[in-house]
Amino acid sequence: VGAIEKHVACITKPVESQPAPVTGFEVVDRQVGAIEQRAIKVSERRVRLPVGWNVDEVPVTVIEVGITELALQLFGRSRGSPVRQRGRTPASGFHRVRLGHTGPMSQRLLIAMVLLTAGLIGANFSILKFALDNSTPLFVTASRTIIGGSFLITAALIKGERIPRDKIVLRNIFAVSFSITTLSSALLVFGVSRVSAGLGSLVSSTMPLFTALLSLALLGQRASRLGQVGLAVGFGGAVVLAAPSLAGQSAAIGVISLVFSALMWAFGTVYMKWQDFSAVSPIMLVGVQLLMSASVLFPVALLVEGTSGTNFGFDFYLPLLYASIPANAVTFSLMATIVKLATPTVAASTAYLIPLFGVFFGWLFRGEFLGTIELFGGALVVVGVYLVVTANAKAATA
Repeated sequence: VGAIEKHVACITKPVESQPAPVTGFEVVDRQVGAIEQRAIKVSERRVRLPVGWNVDEVPVTVIEVGITELALQLFGRSRGSPVRQRGRTPASGFHRVRLGHTGPMSQRLLIAMVLLTAGLIGANFSILKFALDNSTPLFVTASRTIIGGSFLITAALIKGERIPRDKIVLRNIFAVSFSITTLSSALLVFGVSRVSAGLGSLVSSTMPLFTALLSLALLGQRASRLGQVGLAVGFGGAVVLAAPSLAGQSAAIGVISLVFSALMWAFGTVYMKWQDFSAVSPIMLVGVQLLMSASVLFPVALLVEGTSGTNFGFDFYLPLLYASIPANAVTFSLMATIVKLATPTVAASTAYLIPLFGVFFGWLFRGEFLGTIELFGGALVVVGVYLVVTANAKAATA
């Protein structure tokens, strides 16, 4: 390792110190052979990693490190470069590169993404009710998948991306589509049609709790003691939250639908981390998911509900557009990006902010007020989700 570090450090000096090459690529060609031979010798036996290196961040070979740093020296380092500055090793000066991942997000950008995602989804509960005032649940769900999917696919094609054709990739996308953008979305819209927007957002916020349980079952990620306390508090709060609504049949059906919606959303979140989606960008991934869901939901909506209950007009199209693009296509793309870079539970961390926005927008847009018991149960759910997410974050950095 020491010899390779010195060799890479040598070839990554500014180009001016090298014998004048015709192009930067010639420098790469001249050095790859030597680096590759040494890298193969090192990779064929067990070596002790330099201090501060994590196993999951070590490149498959040292070739990627040398070429990446050399290319950055030759052609300039951009702010969006996938090189981890804090991963610099004292001996050599080159950087660790984590293959298949972009560089770490800045804290400001991460906070902005969390708040934006939570705000868009939180407002969606209230705005969906305006669309439901003029249509039926399945038709609204099917319409938003068609609009959102078409929007994202078009954006991806404009960027030069291609629709995936690999059967395994398409099968995995369909599994996530059926879980999140088909079943979860349909149950969510149906549940919101039966309860207030604030209550709907609070019940839906149980999703990270189900994510933690499914992560244990499918990925073997055990919850710490703090996480277990969070699960107990969160699910206890969910029971308190749902208790007043169980007295009425309509509200009870809505709450049950929202609980199963959260469960299916959690399964899709875990499945996205379980399987490999690295070959598909988040925009294309969600776009294909939504169109797959539309192919299932739209025929069912026409068969079960028809269009007689829909008043086509401005009062229907405006909230539908918001529910389709900002609250559907954009938020699912943001979540897909976060899921691709984080563990499932951490990816679901925005959920404990969603109910706060949901209750606020329910009061602002719909004039809704929750009872004392519902607010107490909702507070327990938020605290439970916070504890689960915090415990997972501590475990990830331990």
